[in-house]
Amino acid sequence: MHKKRFIMAALSTAILSSGIVHASDITPDNPANNTIDVYEDYDFIYGGGNETNAANAFDNRLNIFGGNISGIFGGMAALGYNAYNNHIIINGGTITGVVGGLAVWHSGWDVGNVYNNTVEVNGGRVGYVSGGEIGYSTESDSDSNPSTASGDVHHNSVIIRGGEVTGGIVGGSALGGNAYSNKISISGGKVSGDVIGGRSMGGSTYNNTITISGNPDISGATFYGNNFILNTSNISARNIYGFDNINFNLNANYNPQSPALTLTDGKATINSLSNIAVNVDPNSNIRGGDTLNLIYNQNGISVNDSSTYDTMLSKGGLRAAPMTLSLVGGNNIRSTVGEFDLTPEAPIIPESYRPAIEVLHHSFVPEWLPPEDFSDLDDAVDNPDISLKDNTGYEVFTNFGGFRLKTKGANGSYSRTNGGNYDLGFARSLDMQSGKLIFAPVFEYGNGNYEVYLRNGTRGYGTTKYAAGGFIARKVYNSGFYFELSARGGKSDNNFTSDDFKIAGMQSRANYHSSAPIFTGHIRLGKALRLNQNNLLDVYSYYFYTRQGGTDTNIHYSNSASEHCNFSSINSSRFKLGYRLTTRTSRISRIYTGLSFQYDRNSNALTHLEDGTEIFNKGAKGSSGILEFGWQIKPNRDNPWLVDINTTGWIGHQKGFTAVAKMKKSF
Repeated sequence: MHKKRFIMAALSTAILSSGIVHASDITPDNPANNTIDVYEDYDFIYGGGNETNAANAFDNRLNIFGGNISGIFGGMAALGYNAYNNHIIINGGTITGVVGGLAVWHSGWDVGNVYNNTVEVNGGRVGYVSGGEIGYSTESDSDSNPSTASGDVHHNSVIIRGGEVTGGIVGGSALGGNAYSNKISISGGKVSGDVIGGRSMGGSTYNNTITISGNPDISGATFYGNNFILNTSNISARNIYGFDNINFNLNANYNPQSPALTLTDGKATINSLSNIAVNVDPNSNIRGGDTLNLIYNQNGISVNDSSTYDTMLSKGGLRAAPMTLSLVGGNNIRSTVGEFDLTPEAPIIPESYRPAIEVLHHSFVPEWLPPEDFSDLDDAVDNPDISLKDNTGYEVFTNFGGFRLKTKGANGSYSRTNGGNYDLGFARSLDMQSGKLIFAPVFEYGNGNYEVYLRNGTRGYGTTKYAAGGFIARKVYNSGFYFELSARGGKSDNNFTSDDFKIAGMQSRANYHSSAPIFTGHIRLGKALRLNQNNLLDVYSYYFYTRQGGTDTNIHYSNSASEHCNFSSINSSRFKLGYRLTTRTSRISRIYTGLSFQYDRNSNALTHLEDGTEIFNKGAKGSSGILEFGWQIKPNRDNPWLVDINTTGWIGHQKGFTAVAKMKKSF
């Protein structure tokens, strides 16, 4: 059996030097969804497809543990079809070349796209590594213009954690199409040769990124691409060329007296110092006034447009300092650091600690007894279907519902919160000469998602939840006057993310998880007034207090740095004054409407960073108007449950609505 030879644009004939397929080759019948484990010698391994495969080659996985192998292809497609989502993991062995995904171009035919393929090297010895490529068949006319091979190569990845790569790396390689958003990550092992983020013979290359982390041996490597990110320090390479952006994320062990990157192969050329951005680890000892050595080349460095450049030095995502970059002595790029201050995005961190308060505030326990309970003595006469004398003074109740609210913060900030709350309680009613006393243990659970916005447009989002338990008690007098109080304690959890941080000039993600103790309580006073046989007016006021305790957590950034911070507790108070008018429409049906005024006040939010820096966010306060409507079904012999459906609309400091369903059974 013979297969057509082809020459890949990036590899030429280094891998496929023979058109004869030997018996030791692995070529599955299906081009997709194959999993292959390899421990021994093979000439060529195709995870799925081949150079004449007229089908998509995708979702193939190859695990290489050993053996001598000439070439490995995760997925191979031709004749206009795509190669995608193929995954090769090299754990051992000696391999001439590896390509994650390959689309083969035949002259006169369309060619597909190559994307989302991954090659990982954890061990072994590999010659050439490519995340994804478009190559051409040797059957094509050698004079054919490869610009007609317009397929794109994008979002492919090469990850080097160990082993040795001797023949260079390409993230993605195209012919006439574009090579973009390919990634090479090197965190261990040894790499030699040219390391190229993305390339194309006739198309564009953009947003291809090479990232160096840990302590790999890259002393024999030369780097080309669009974005170069150094997540380590005091490391050597042969040279770097052509990068649009060079980002230094210097770790906590960085010694500013030593160059972060030393180049050894000829004179280096940097297009502009404006291409360079610097971030130091939040836990580093870098302070204002320090001098940082960034790039050193004993053979000299040429900067095309300027010998100085003023920019900002990031310290994590929360602090920054003015920085001047300069070329010193013709061979050393240094920066002089000014005084650190908070970034414009920093206040989103303490502000993000508030949304859990909103979820707690809209719990439903304070409304667990509808106002009609004040007229139970009259209802016992008016409603012969059920009598209070028939029950034992025990009640079980549950409330559940949801809300969607926008809440104003301080200094132009605001939050949007969506959530739901659920509670369950068991009450004991005691008839007394002066009226009735009711006491109930209660359990609550609530969760929600939220968005937080600063005035400058910085956005964060997340989820929050809480669980709490406690009690609620009410005393109702025969005169219609009543008072109630509650106390509950528990724990809240908050998961927060923001994609709007800028670290070393690049967009970055920040996230954290926190858990904190919570306490809530309220006092309510009111009076139920019987207007006539069918109408009851409830006039009330209440004070609601919530405290979310302080806690410690770590903020994690997308460049793998993190910093420790402490959230101070947040206290919130709400005062509400309102009325509710209930109208009996039948023996078992009631409707009610109400208006209320609520004043909110939240304490300042404060976050302390490990070096003592404080991020302050002023507490918010404001007033809201609330309109409510509800419908209630009283229990009868056919239905022993009281059911209450309630909706509210909010305007002012808070805007939005809530909806609640309440059920109670006496027995």
